[in-house]
Amino acid sequence: MDAVLANRIWTVYALIDPRNSEIRYVGVTHGNPQVRFARHLSSAKRQKRFRSYVLNWIVNLSTSGLIPTLIVLETGFGQGWDVEQKWIAFYKEQGARLTNISMGGAGPLGCIRSAETRKKLADANRGKKQNPELVERRIAKIRGQRHTAQARTNMAAGAKGRKVSEEGVEKIRARRRDNPDWNRKISESNRGLKRSEETKKHVSQAHLGIRQSESARQKISAGNKESWYDPVIRERRAAAIADGNKRAWQDPEKREKRLSAIRAAWVRKKEAGKGVGDNHA
Repeated sequence: MDAVLANRIWTVYALIDPRNSEIRYVGVTHGNPQVRFARHLSSAKRQKRFRSYVLNWIVNLSTSGLIPTLIVLETGFGQGWDVEQKWIAFYKEQGARLTNISMGGAGPLGCIRSAETRKKLADANRGKKQNPELVERRIAKIRGQRHTAQARTNMAAGAKGRKVSEEGVEKIRARRRDNPDWNRKISESNRGLKRSEETKKHVSQAHLGIRQSESARQKISAGNKESWYDPVIRERRAAAIADGNKRAWQDPEKREKRLSAIRAAWVRKKEAGKGVGDNHA
């Protein structure tokens, strides 16, 4: 995209309030500024909910039969985003009441939504289900991709020391309780996956020397005891254990390991005088 934009003309423009000649918005476009201006007007008229600050301002003008005035601030070749940021910073320093919700550029830099706005957006999107075809398309696009070493390092640094609040933990538990397919989907996604020896070594080293706190062990114990009283969970676990033992016994290498362990245990008992026939000596 950067290579494409490098040869295109950009225009940084401003929208002015015709009532007091005050600059209220600064933007950049890689097309015709008049077409971009028309889109502003069209969006303000078309959108009824969750309008941006600039669109609400345009709607307010339209109630008086007015529209903003467009002026060109600067033009050039390339992206132009840094120039847009420069003009936004300039007018903010001058005390202009800009309707820009960010500092400009390619992304929403500096855009911090209020708690009320975040709540409105969350309420509006809660319960909405995305098109399964679009979801599958996005999944197919990223399937098999791996994060770079630098990305993994950044994610690890960002997560280090972060603790989930009790409220957050309870929310996660509630989602799992209310969604019976949760564990099934996780199980199906991991079925057949084999960790490399390198991954196994990393996991082992990461857990080496880590001990759960006494309170954590008590919680785990209490949770296991409580779940064991559930007949469905108990039956599922018993079946999984039986299946695991069966598969392990059919594996020659694992079978030999188990037999060797049994023989070694028998030898230790015998040497300690607890073997068969010791009581008749």
